[in-house]
Amino acid sequence: MATIHLMVGFMGFGKTTIAKELEKKLPAVRLTHDECMFERYGRNPNNFQKKYKAVDEFIKSEAQKHISQNKDVILDYGFWNHQKREEYYNWAKTLTNDVVFHVVECDLNEAKRRTLERSKKDNSALAIDENAFDSLLQQYEPWYYMDDYPVIFHNAPLTRYLYQIVKVKIDRPKGSCHPQHGFEYPINYGFVPFTKSGDGEELDAYILMEDEPLKEYVGRCIGIVHRTDDDDDKLIVVPEAYDLADELIEEDIAFQEKWFKHILIRNPKITKTHFGVYGSIIKNGKILLIKKARGPYTGMYDLPGGSQKKGESYTDTLKREIMEETGCEVIKAKNERSKSIIFSDFTVASGEKGVLLHKALLYDVEIKGEPKTSGDGLDSNGALWVDIKDLTVENATPYALMAAGLPLISMTDEDDEVNLLS
Repeated sequence: MATIHLMVGFMGFGKTTIAKELEKKLPAVRLTHDECMFERYGRNPNNFQKKYKAVDEFIKSEAQKHISQNKDVILDYGFWNHQKREEYYNWAKTLTNDVVFHVVECDLNEAKRRTLERSKKDNSALAIDENAFDSLLQQYEPWYYMDDYPVIFHNAPLTRYLYQIVKVKIDRPKGSCHPQHGFEYPINYGFVPFTKSGDGEELDAYILMEDEPLKEYVGRCIGIVHRTDDDDDKLIVVPEAYDLADELIEEDIAFQEKWFKHILIRNPKITKTHFGVYGSIIKNGKILLIKKARGPYTGMYDLPGGSQKKGESYTDTLKREIMEETGCEVIKAKNERSKSIIFSDFTVASGEKGVLLHKALLYDVEIKGEPKTSGDGLDSNGALWVDIKDLTVENATPYALMAAGLPLISMTDEDDEVNLLS
């Protein structure tokens, strides 16, 4: 199956350099937006947005052609914000099931130096001065937990993989034997392609909570095995909505890690997992939201929706919850997509603080009827239409902001309570 590789990074980060390396290694067809712009329109094109879109459509058509010929494709765009990454991921998935992001990171001062130097010396580069760099930087949203897609990091610390989705190629499936030492693998074991570990080889990964031998796997990295006496760290990968206690991880990897000194690096451990189905209802610049009556987002605007009951399909849940919380009937639901957040200051039943993994299935929804302003006696204090421009990280939940297409950057500082997974 052909793969689409989506390169993420701001100007000067070195993403085109890495894209060229991938182009040779795979091999693949590389489509770089800046190069196409220059070839067609030169360094300083007028009507920039119109020409940008024209190049965009050309590259999409070229990508579709090559994927249909079973050729890997590299889209070297930058994908500067979450909305653009989501748009292109969903589009790429219509062409192939194998889509992965490559996130290139770089110090911003170094990126600016590279960009300005290249603009002065390289006549084939788009003309960018310092003011343009600083202005365009305002449009750039670094890759955060909200980007819940398979990812490979370049020039980034290994800890960037914590709670990210990764795709693992399994070269030592469960039940196989080590080629040199002869011991049997009680779990699936493989590597993340196109990465490099401390030993110069690709980054290895243990696959836990899967009983059958596998050839490849997409899951969430919940930990890192850092060997203190060897340059060969490992990822711990499990099904996307799950977590494991440290002692259970250690039991599963002891067959190999007992021979090495190591520490287990974790993000906060998940105390509770919750799953819900939610509707994004937008009309004339407004979004239909409820005022939360309970839970970690009490008093904030949130999407209507909630937990699935036994025997319900996802759309059954969506229709029931929207009717209960807004009084409106769902007439159409489309664009299903999975999202996740971690709420790291959640109060569990015992009264102690814990970590909540909140998984959600979002739909774009059309309704009929007028929303009720009274609450449902449970989660909602009433439904109302809210101007999208009035939503902020202070008054709206991450899911409400995602649905409205608003940035979540200020929610990702280390001192904030919410860590975004998707």
